[in-house]
Amino acid sequence: KTDDIFCHYSTILLNIQIRIRDFRTLLSKNNGEWDFAEYEEFLRFSASAMDHCNQAAMQMYHNSYRQ
Repeated sequence: KTDDIFCHYSTILLNIQIRIRDFRTLLSKNNGEWDFAEYEEFLRFSASAMDHCNQAAMQMYHNSYRQ
């Protein structure tokens, strides 16, 4: 179970890194027009993925270790 969580956690973090790379590429090609929809989608994905990772990580530890 722990291995599955770590594997899933790593995959999510990799996806976030890929999105950050893609978003940085988009910014580098910016021609002065800001695409708010693309930016909002990026933020939504990142926030959702990090929340999912945090929930998965919390499942790995007993309640006594949580703060």
